[in-house]
This record gives sequence, C-alpha cells and structure tokens, in this order.
Amino acid sequence: MIIIYGLSATVSLLILITFLILYDNKVSSIYALIFSLVMICNMGYIWLLNSTSLQEALLANLICYIGGCFMPYLILLLVCKICEIKQKLWMVLIEFAICMFSFYIVATSGKNKMNYISVSLDTSGKYAKLVKEYGALHSFYTISMVLFMTITFAVIIRSYLTKREVSFRTAIMLASICLIDVFTYVVERALGIPVDFIPVAYMISEIFLVILVNRIKMYDVSSVISEYYSNAKEYGFVLFDKNMKYMGSNDVAETWMPELLTLQVDRKIDNKHSFFETIKAQVDGNCYEDFTITWKDKIIKNSVKTIYNKKKTIQIGYYVEMEDDTRNQKYIRLV
Repeated sequence: MIIIYGLSATVSLLILITFLILYDNKVSSIYALIFSLVMICNMGYIWLLNSTSLQEALLANLICYIGGCFMPYLILLLVCKICEIKQKLWMVLIEFAICMFSFYIVATSGKNKMNYISVSLDTSGKYAKLVKEYGALHSFYTISMVLFMTITFAVIIRSYLTKREVSFRTAIMLASICLIDVFTYVVERALGIPVDFIPVAYMISEIFLVILVNRIKMYDVSSVISEYYSNAKEYGFVLFDKNMKYMGSNDVAETWMPELLTLQVDRKIDNKHSFFETIKAQVDGNCYEDFTITWKDKIIKNSVKTIYNKKKTIQIGYYVEMEDDTRNQKYIRLV
C-alpha cells in the first residue's frame, strides 16, 4: 500500500502546485484549502505505515483524520458557494464546532477512552499498523460525516430544482465528490477491510474538483469577460461552451434579452428565438457578422466571438457581446 499512498500524496502535491500556479485569487480559496488538506492527510498515511512507536503512530493517525474531520465541512461550504446559498453565521459556527469536537476526540486518543478503548502498535509486518478497539465516541466521527453529507446533498438537490444556474452536470459532480469519501469510509468499516483506501478516495475527489473548477470558472461571466474587457459594465455578455451549451450571462444581457432567464445552465438551447438561431448559424458556418435585435426603443448590436484559454492556444467556447447601438443605427437610417 505504500506505493498507492505515495502515488496519492504525489498526485495531491502536483494538483495543489498546479492549482496555485494556474488560478488567481478570483477562484475560491476553499479549493486550495481542500487540496492542501488532502496532501497533508496522504502524507500522514505514509508516516503511519513507517511509525516506530505508539506515540508517533497516534500523531500520524491524527494527521490522517484531519481530512475526515474537516473535509465534509469544507465540501459543504464549497457547495453552498457554488450554488449561491448563504448560510447564517450560527449555522457555520455550529458546523465548525462539530468538526472541532470530532477532531478533539481523535486528538486525545491514547489519553482517554473516547475514541479508542485500547490501542497498540503492531510492527510485526512489513509496515506498522494500529490495533484499535473503538470507544463510545468514535461513532461521533461517522455520524458527523453522514450528517454533513446529508446536508450537502440537500443543498445540491434544492439548488438544482430551484436555481437555473446550477446545471445537472455540476450537481452530479458535487454529489460524487461528497459521496466518494464517506462511502469509502463507511464500506471499509462495515466490511472490516484491513486496507485503508481513503487516500485513493481523496485523490479521486481531487480529480473531480479539478474538472469542476475549470467548468465553474466558465460559469463566472465577470471572470471570463474581465480577461477581454477592462470596463464591461455597459455591455451585455452571453457565454457558451465549445459545444454551444449555455454557460451564463450578465444582468445587462438578461435585461435586453429576457429569454435568457428561461435557459438552464450547461444545456443546449432549444429556444427558437431569432437571437439564438442567428448565433447557432454563425457558429455552425464559422462565419461571424454583427446582427441586431430590438428591446423597447433600443437597438442592440450583437457580435459573436470566440473564447480561448489564457495562452490563446485552445478555443474553449464563444461569447456574444451586446451593445446599445441605437444612436448609431438611427443615424445610419437617416443617411
């Protein structure tokens, strides 16, 4: 297992470094905190296997449990942020207190019988392992994990059903991240599996998060557009991915084109409005020309443009720039 744990720790470190290099402070710091915790936990598993004394093993075990105690909480905060659900302060404090109490139970292992009734270090094999008899409060750790998972699932389901900004793909990925670690732990405990696969579960969760953070960044209209415009408050913007799935729009665009409010994020457009039909025709024909729509007494000029990655080497989608061109269009008609 040392190879698997080493691989998991290495992948976690690489993901953390890559994340810190590629993403700026506009991307939630919760991601970086989760990646850091996973790397630390995976190092703890390696340390535990190579422990030579009970106290050293208990300290390594404590590091391993950091993820289990705080990851479900961080995932819940991340899900609430993505789904734009703001928890009340007292709720956040209670959740954090649950994590801290769970961590305290683990931190005092060997000093009382809350977590382990008895614990010893077995060094007879190639690698060291703790021989544990669980105490009465060890189940609090499992209960807290299941509790956070239940709350997180409730947030995901509620958001998907009530918020058009939360796509089905995002909901599934969030649910998977939430479920993988808890499911792995519960199955291991239920079946009495002697090998701990939590580091592998952490690694899989990280990979899901990396995929998700790239997708979520596309949903952030202001973040994407800021790379092209220094002052875009007077413009409307509509984003699509490279498969022409709707990714989001800003307030100005939704004012001028109310039909945008009916669209579900991360889905192809089935609205037959001429605005969408023109965009699809231009993208399909790879021929882009400005076109206009009317909103009340305004004439809105629309331009379809491509979005590239930061290095400008890979096309990742399209955006429509919308501009109030009423004065110019009226002047043209007069001439």
